[in-house]
Amino acid sequence: MKICRRWFLLATLLLGAWPGLALLLGAIPAHPPYADPGPSGVEIALVTNGWHVDLVLPVEAGGIDWRADFPPADIAVPFVSTHIAIGWGDRDFYLETPSLRDLKPRTALNALLGRGSAVLHAMHLPGMPQGPDTRRLRISPEAYRSLTAGVQAALRRDETGKSLLIAGKGFGHSDAFYEAKGNYSPITTCNEWLAAHLRAAGLPVGLWSPLPSGLLKSWPCFRRSS
Repeated sequence: MKICRRWFLLATLLLGAWPGLALLLGAIPAHPPYADPGPSGVEIALVTNGWHVDLVLPVEAGGIDWRADFPPADIAVPFVSTHIAIGWGDRDFYLETPSLRDLKPRTALNALLGRGSAVLHAMHLPGMPQGPDTRRLRISPEAYRSLTAGVQAALRRDETGKSLLIAGKGFGHSDAFYEAKGNYSPITTCNEWLAAHLRAAGLPVGLWSPLPSGLLKSWPCFRRSS
């Protein structure tokens, strides 16, 4: 019982400190402001729904064609898209929890313990998103290749190298889910997964960014879309 109480107290302290650490470290950029590379750069974007951030990339740019990993034929109503919105997250949250009232204790426990297996969500878009919840940035081809290499490496693949579609699990007519590597946890949330890839590409996201604020509010290099 003493051991159980100690673990319970430790977990309580960690959970209580989590929001403060998330806000503090998310507000400290890992790199200095990023300089616009000019016409040679590739425009990317971040889009948030308030709690989750997606990475928006052009379908084809910088020698990368996302149709190889996210074929239009995988979505319910194929069309010619110009951009792909990519998100990573807990499998059960994405596929089995359409709203918070549908959250199962098993799903929450697995996420808290870091046992939640991951999936990648890809949504085909007819253009670059616009609006107050979108931030855009032009980055160098080198930074773009670094960023995309990290996203590509997160996909689970078959023996031929093809991404693994999770059939029939899209939210609508223009998106699909794919098997992914990694495990969701309070340390590696969906937002921190994205932030880690942005940091690796030299972009000034927060030192630890499990919340959207560490991606969107702490670095002025991203310009708000009108």
